[in-house]
Amino acid sequence: MATTCCHSPFKPTTSIPRSASSSSSPKLLRRPFLVKCSVKPSEPDPVFASVRSFAPATVANLGPGFDFLGCAVDGIGDHVTVRVDPQ
Repeated sequence: MATTCCHSPFKPTTSIPRSASSSSSPKLLRRPFLVKCSVKPSEPDPVFASVRSFAPATVANLGPGFDFLGCAVDGIGDHVTVRVDPQ
């Protein structure tokens, strides 16, 4: 996701008294502080719809017990295909 934020300037300004009878110190006015943010999902388009890979050796180095769980290859090599889910 990408986030874009725009901040307004926060500069104090002083008001000038209209008459000498006004208070001796000028009033300090401030602009309201505004923050505008927009969040846009920016998922890149996939380069491939599917990818197929070949493992020419065994996967015995996965660790103890993984062959027991069925992670061993079927033969001399194994193919794996991965597809992008459109949702």
